[in-house]
Order: sequence, then C-alpha cells, then structure tokens
Amino acid sequence: IKWLQQKIEQGVPLFAICFGHQLVAHMFVVKVARNVDQTKYTGVRRHLRVSGAKSFLSIPTELDLTVSHYEQAQSLPAGFELVLTAPNTPFAAFSHREKPIFTLQAHPEFTPLFCGGRGIAVPDSFSNDHGIGLLHDFFQFLQKSVWQIKRKIEEACIEAFFLF
Repeated sequence: IKWLQQKIEQGVPLFAICFGHQLVAHMFVVKVARNVDQTKYTGVRRHLRVSGAKSFLSIPTELDLTVSHYEQAQSLPAGFELVLTAPNTPFAAFSHREKPIFTLQAHPEFTPLFCGGRGIAVPDSFSNDHGIGLLHDFFQFLQKSVWQIKRKIEEACIEAFFLF
C-alpha cells in the first residue's frame, strides 16, 4: 500500500477498479466488508450518477456496467465525493475532491465476450459502451495531464534559458 500512497501524494492520476476501489476506500479508513446478503454480485447493473456530483471524468446520468464482487466499501471516504450508486452498492463510485482519483466498484473493462467466457450473464443488448466511455475519458485525462506536464517542463527550460 505504501507505493500507492506515494503515488497518490505525488498527484499521479488513478482510476481504481473493483479491488482497487476497495483498496482506496481502505487506505482512506473506510471499512470494506462482504455484501449484505453474503453473495457475489454479478451481471450488468444500472448505475445512477449522484445529482451534482463532480468528477474529472464525464459520466452520464445513467449507465450500465458489469459487476463481479463479494465485498464493497461500507461508506464514503473523507475527502471524496459520491459519484455513482447502484442496486445493493450505495458507494459504487467516488472521486477525490482535490486529487485526480476516481474509483469504481464495477468493471468498465468487461466486454460481453469476456463475461460470456466467465459465466457472467449479460443481456444480449449489453455493449459496454458506458464502460469503454469511462476508460476513454480517463485516457484522455491522462493525455491532457501529460501535455500540461510537458508544457511546464518546456516553460521551465525557456525560463532557464533566459536566466543564463
């Protein structure tokens, strides 16, 4: 956990998925426990964006995502904002108020083909466009962050050049 804490302190962007969501919750002193009914939640669940929730990712008001988990965060960590809720998963996604951290209990990377190969039932109409959209937004955020860092380095070099 120490390496992850260091990266968070350095401001490295983080998109934590499933166990990563739980690990971030644990790191910020939130209890992670078995699902209330002690079963594994699997399949596609409708997730709802919390009204007024802010995130560095663009998130629609409703999105269908694949879930596969026995455990979940039991509350919202201090310094975070609740972004998504889902049936039986009240803290389905949260985003840090100041740092580029977004966590998601669901699996945006699960495609229908992947799910079918693992016995996770998904409706025929499920395309995972919402999950792919979240990942795409995060990669765009990373690209923008890299560009900003590159720009700062270039500006520092120019300033250093003029100082000599």
